[in-house]
Amino acid sequence: MQKKFYRAGVATKTIIRVIIIAVAVIMVVVFVRAYFLVPAFKGYRDDVVAIEAKVNVSAIAMGAMMYYTENRSFPVTDLSNARLPKTRQAKGERALPETFQAQALLPPWSDLKFDSYGPIYYQYTYLSGSMVPGEVKSFIVYAEAALKGEKPDSCFSITGSVRLDADGNEEPVIGDIVQHDSCAEPVAPSNALIK
Repeated sequence: MQKKFYRAGVATKTIIRVIIIAVAVIMVVVFVRAYFLVPAFKGYRDDVVAIEAKVNVSAIAMGAMMYYTENRSFPVTDLSNARLPKTRQAKGERALPETFQAQALLPPWSDLKFDSYGPIYYQYTYLSGSMVPGEVKSFIVYAEAALKGEKPDSCFSITGSVRLDADGNEEPVIGDIVQHDSCAEPVAPSNALIK
């Protein structure tokens, strides 16, 4: 038995060419849209990560305030554990949650009761105004991240201190969150009372 081979007619060839051109046009449209949407998405991601950092900085400061109400002093900085490591780099490097969790169990982080359940893009630093337990009257919480490159380019801080009220009683206060134009090494605050 002999098999018959059919040749595609002119109409079939035209339909195939139209389909190929349509697929090419669709691919160009998809790539052009992706070209403009990916940077916009990265900008949104950076905004969300920065908001998360502000929330975390506030949570750490509130942990210091709660510690103060129980102990009449802010937590003392342990210089070997003043920085809490990031669990994820902004460029998508491997997560290190076990390092974060191990360090979060040590002072001052255990005193501040700070914990995070997701990837952390910022590195948090807690510095007290004094190294003498029971006499810490000020602190700074600092967060920094390299969202757009290798060097830190997004930094926030919040300070807390003790001030004397009209009756001479000490009361803890927290400042506003400050976004820094350029990132620098955080410096321990003065331990003086605010009057």
